[in-house]
Amino acid sequence: MAMSIEPTDPQALISKQGMKNLHLGGTFWFILCIGFILVKGLLEAGLKWWQIFSLSGHYVVILFVLVSLYLFGLFRGGKPAEGHAIEHPLTTSNYYLVLYIGAPLLGAFSGLLHAALYKQTISEFLLSVALATFAATFVAWVIIDPILASVETFTPKGLAHRQKRLKKQRDERREKQKNRDALLDLLIQKEKENEALWSQTLSCYVPELSNLLNTNQSEFNEAEKRAAEIAIEAWRLGGLSCMQFLHRKTLMAYKDSHPNRPFSDYILNWWDGIGPWRNPSAV
Repeated sequence: MAMSIEPTDPQALISKQGMKNLHLGGTFWFILCIGFILVKGLLEAGLKWWQIFSLSGHYVVILFVLVSLYLFGLFRGGKPAEGHAIEHPLTTSNYYLVLYIGAPLLGAFSGLLHAALYKQTISEFLLSVALATFAATFVAWVIIDPILASVETFTPKGLAHRQKRLKKQRDERREKQKNRDALLDLLIQKEKENEALWSQTLSCYVPELSNLLNTNQSEFNEAEKRAAEIAIEAWRLGGLSCMQFLHRKTLMAYKDSHPNRPFSDYILNWWDGIGPWRNPSAV
């Protein structure tokens, strides 16, 4: 778990950089202890050293990614959300953060005390420290911290502030959606106005282009030239959208006047290269 380590008390016990260093040191020690426990367990299972390191080599990339993500959350993670300290007065306090990030080191210290009370070999001593580190870190980060954070949200002050914060977020989402809808309506209205202008200005070209689709082989070059001239006018008037509008109107007019006659859409080729117009079949 990578939680924010920003001190909430101006008179913090440890500086911001000191807490980061403590967190980094505790995390490194925790990973080192886990590695020791795994290696010792594999050795006791009967594997040789070369087998253990061979197996671990397959997981180096995964371990590197996990550690990198954790360090990213530690140094580059987001700051507490607005009102976080009000909703979580205990788990955002400087005293609690020191205990939280120092959990691996506190576990190691308890392991040292346990080893001091009993006569142990070097291997047993190291295992006791590693297991105590793991137990303390797991209990603090995975069990106690989520429970405390959940309980804090049910305090009257925390609930009131949380409802206020959520209401503010809902209002902001509604305002953004309202702005998007207004922009969409404006674009639709603008499109309708453009189409009305294009219909009025280009109405004389629709039947002409429709007739050009029936051109014969001898007049094909002249038809292509005239179609290009019309396309340039449409491009100057409204760009690609205007050209597409004129193309749709032309095809509709042709189908209305020749309902049962097959045709080839020469316009796709004739207009290719005019402005941004591209023939789909040529792409």
